[in-house]
Parts: sequence; C-alpha cells; structure tokens
Amino acid sequence: MLFIEIFVLMHVSLGVEEKDETKTADVIELLDIYKNYVPQKRDGSPLPMLLYCDGLSCERVDGAQKARINGGDQWARLEMFEPGIQEWHKRLLYIQDTYDTFFKFESHREKGTLYNIKQIYDYKGVSSNIMSCFNKADELLEFTTKIYPTTNTKEILNVISDKSFYQSLYCICKLESGGEMVYCGNKKCKFGQWFHLDCIGLSEDEIPEGDWFCSEVCTKVFSSTKRGKKIANCG
Repeated sequence: MLFIEIFVLMHVSLGVEEKDETKTADVIELLDIYKNYVPQKRDGSPLPMLLYCDGLSCERVDGAQKARINGGDQWARLEMFEPGIQEWHKRLLYIQDTYDTFFKFESHREKGTLYNIKQIYDYKGVSSNIMSCFNKADELLEFTTKIYPTTNTKEILNVISDKSFYQSLYCICKLESGGEMVYCGNKKCKFGQWFHLDCIGLSEDEIPEGDWFCSEVCTKVFSSTKRGKKIANCG
C-alpha cells in the first residue's frame, strides 16, 4: 500500500484502489490518482511529496517514473513523488540481515551468541524468519547488543555476582536443563551434575547401570554403587 505523508495531514481518505503493484501500468494509474491530491506551486509545478512505502514498492514507483520519463511536464513525468522506505521496513531488513549472519543453531553452546542468549534467557518465539516475529527478534537483538554486554562485563569485573543464575546452569555447555539428561554420581561435580545426552554424545541405552561419572576425576572421588540409572527428561 502506497502512502503519502501530506494525505494524513489533510485527512483525505483515498479509499482502496484495485491495482496490481506488480504491473507498471497499474502503478502509473495509481500515481495518476494520487497526484490529484498533490498541491501545486504558484508557477503551476507540483510540490514535491514524500511517498512512504516498503523497499519493493519504492522500486516499483521508480519504475513507473522511468516509464513516464518522456512526459511533457513534471506532472506527466510523476516527478512530484519522492519514494522513501519506511523506518519500520528499514529496521526489519537490518534485523533480517543480522539474524541471517549471526543467528545460527550450531552456535547455541557458544556463550554470548544470539542463539545462546535466546536459550539462556528463554526468548520463546524467536526465529530466523523476522517477518513472523519482528517484535521478539528486535527485543532479543536489543538485549544482546546493549544490556547483556553491560551485565556480562560487570560480572567479569566482579561488580555484580549472580551466583544463583550460574548455579541453575548445567552440563559442559553451561546451559539450562532441557531434554534427556543424565546424572553424575559426584555431588561436587564442577559441571553441575546433570548433563545433556546430546552434549556428551550418548543415548539413554548407552548409560551404564549403577552410578555414572562424567570424568575420571569424578570417578576417583566417588566409588560406583549399583543404584540403577538416574536419568531425567527435562523437556
């Protein structure tokens, strides 16, 4: 939908025109209708009007103007229209490009990545299709680029210490619980005792009977006792 700023200020209702914006001829007809509402200067020339539209519509308006380049005057050449991309659409394109580059599932275990922060802070509904989750994706990007670095820096410098948060993280990936997990028999395990099966490359059938230990260190600290498997599904 094409929209001219001056029309809102004048409170003029343009209604709905049944035009196909993919056809240059239809775009020209639409602009010919719009130009009837464009004020003119004392010399009779049109007053330049900013035409807000999305990126694709801007290209179509430009194409329509080029098709009319041989018109007899500014009105015929549709020169009064100056297409400009809406700020929202600019933001959407920027976020989409950012997510295409940095929002990768394979980086979900790398601390500080977009996908990693999405998991840790439970940003549900965020995907790489920004059009379907614009507000949530924008919020996650804002948090990742502004709030998270500040908080993380303070943590590194010992300005703050949120031990309760880190105590809720598990496994070698240092993420929250979720999916199939196995329990390390060493209660003082530095990794938090619970491990995602995917992270350690094991299936439930491969977990031995009795206590399971994540490392030789944990095995040496506590001797194995036959208590059966200790497996949780935290999904």
